[in-house]
Amino acid sequence: MRAMSVAFFDRVCEAMRRLAGDEHGNIATIFAIMSLPMLAFVGAAVDFARASSARSAMQSALDSTSLMLAKEAATASDLNARAAAVFKALYKHDEVTGVTVSAAYTPQRGTTPGKLVISGAGQLPTTFMKVVGVDKMEVGTSSTTTWASMKLRVALALDNTRSMEADAKLVELKKAAKILVNRLKETVIANGDVYISLVPFHWVVNIGNTSTTKPYLDWTWWDRAGSDTKGKSHAGWTGCVKDRAEPDDISATTSGKFPPELYMASNGKKTIDACTTLQPLLPLTYDFDAINTAIDAMVAVGGTNQPIGLFWAWWTLRSNAPFAAPPKDPNSQYLTAIVLLTDGENTGNAYYEDKSKGKSCNGTSACADVDKRQQLLCDAIKADNGTVIYTVDVNTDKGPSKPVLKACASGESKFFALTKAEQMTDAFEEIAASMRKLRVAQ
Repeated sequence: MRAMSVAFFDRVCEAMRRLAGDEHGNIATIFAIMSLPMLAFVGAAVDFARASSARSAMQSALDSTSLMLAKEAATASDLNARAAAVFKALYKHDEVTGVTVSAAYTPQRGTTPGKLVISGAGQLPTTFMKVVGVDKMEVGTSSTTTWASMKLRVALALDNTRSMEADAKLVELKKAAKILVNRLKETVIANGDVYISLVPFHWVVNIGNTSTTKPYLDWTWWDRAGSDTKGKSHAGWTGCVKDRAEPDDISATTSGKFPPELYMASNGKKTIDACTTLQPLLPLTYDFDAINTAIDAMVAVGGTNQPIGLFWAWWTLRSNAPFAAPPKDPNSQYLTAIVLLTDGENTGNAYYEDKSKGKSCNGTSACADVDKRQQLLCDAIKADNGTVIYTVDVNTDKGPSKPVLKACASGESKFFALTKAEQMTDAFEEIAASMRKLRVAQ
């Protein structure tokens, strides 16, 4: 397109030179003729804008075509015909004529990734540039999809606190989270290309009541039957755990243990929720239907403890018990990422809140201490093999954004400050798009 603009400029200049050398005619005629090149320049801007729009739409259609055909490239009997058919269904710029689409497939060999290149080209008839003899503009681009070189492992740490019931936030979160899952699913060529884990959280995280004898559980203050060391009766353990003690709360080491959370069977006149409503954590999986089912099952309850959701999201991406991540293919590269969404400020953790007594750190310096620990945790995660953190602040009360979330994100482009629940869909679409780009090479 740059060559086209240079040729156009040369033609206009030549026309002006011829006009300047012609001494015949009157001043009005000369002025009218002199205005034609200027009008051509203005009109050219319109034609170039049309061509740019057509090319952008072509790029988007080629990207989608490339991703769709990558799954069948090795077995398609006529890849060019399939590419043309898929592209035609996606590309809606009918004014572009003579469109051709071609596909070139290179299978994976050892550590060399498989590659599918889809190219498109066409001509856009000009509207104004015909004045200087330019009847059409070439429009063309290509898209390359690679696989085996980059795989995705994504953990979703999603706020399930009671405040998420307001303003349809939980409803919108479920919709947005499933859109992200489905967008990443669309990039899958082979099982294992994309793994996703789900970590619903509020004050605690439910890791599932698999066994009370696991070595990573700390029963110092409880017995397994549901009584504390002072003999007070509590509901039995249903799988919820609290934060590890410092410094293990921000560490990848396996030495620290997780205190189980047992709520008192009753607290005065109020029966305490025994954590049965918090959706259990789902480890890394490529069973996308199971992920969406777990998202639909999320329920809003409890207060806000962002660090524990973030910690367990990190833990699902690692090879540590109890949710050891699947082994990685040595011939592939990996992106590990966490998406942390919340609508509230931290109200405490295991060491700054006594849930059984209904206390929180609201309005005290203890909340700042929790935020400081969270920032250290964010730094540790980002330093762990380059894990990328996206943070989403859903602030429908239109108060100030949460500094700890902005600082936690892997750069400003990874932080989303929202003021409406329905904006979650656009935010998660953007997050998915940034991850999908790593599956589309060019």
